[in-house]
Amino acid sequence: RWNGVHVSGEREEGLYWTSTLSEVVVNKQHVNAYTALFVNWTEINPEVYGGLDETYRRPCGQPVRPVIAKSDVSAFSVAPAGVEAVDMGVSVLWANMNVGAKSEVEWGNYYAWGEHITKQQYGWYYEDVKGFDEDGRAIGERICPNYKHGAYDTGITGYTGLTVLESADDAATANWGDGWRMPTKEDFKELLENTTFTSGKENGVAYGKFTSKINGKSIYFPAGGYYDGKSNYWENSNGVYYSSTVNTDNFTKAFYMGFDKNGASIGSHGRTYGYNIRPVKK
Repeated sequence: RWNGVHVSGEREEGLYWTSTLSEVVVNKQHVNAYTALFVNWTEINPEVYGGLDETYRRPCGQPVRPVIAKSDVSAFSVAPAGVEAVDMGVSVLWANMNVGAKSEVEWGNYYAWGEHITKQQYGWYYEDVKGFDEDGRAIGERICPNYKHGAYDTGITGYTGLTVLESADDAATANWGDGWRMPTKEDFKELLENTTFTSGKENGVAYGKFTSKINGKSIYFPAGGYYDGKSNYWENSNGVYYSSTVNTDNFTKAFYMGFDKNGASIGSHGRTYGYNIRPVKK
């Protein structure tokens, strides 16, 4: 914390401004603002401090850690250079590459269904680090992802019964913005019904090629396999791509489009696996 030309608490405390003024008024002025205080590196104090203590008066210099509402994430996301919206003659435009890829022949990133960030381990439970103990070991909290979506109430807090992903939980929208979203099950069905599938390899990368029966245009889907736990399976032999549609007969599953060298089809599988994402837009 800077006070005048001096810094105090360096390497001992972390103080971060909130946007909230103290309720206390001095000479008709709100001279203080609330501060979140991290008291040391092994514990996190959840309390928010403020009031008349001169230490937390507004002229002090403290760091700021921004946040953004989930509903606003897509407004600040931009598709990378090279992304094109391909008109296959169907009801949506299909991206020419995967989320996280820099070209049409890269696999890109892998996401669990309903999540817009990648992670080191894919499964129903994963560790969210909350701090470190005195020996420097991570203190983690086991988290169950995606429970607000499903066909029936599991008893887990946050359940809403949604059966199609909201924008904030859509890996395409959250990462690319600008109208991009994950395909629905019906979008994949429409693609398969109106294209011819062939398979091949380019620079050693296996792919599925979908060529429109309507206008002859093509898009390529790299065969990046999928992640379970920390391991990749079917790499360079199969492609597995999530839709945004949950399986209402079994909420633990979501619909996907998958292919191997012999053809492509739609199925449903556990939604905690890491699959590739191919966005669409209107």
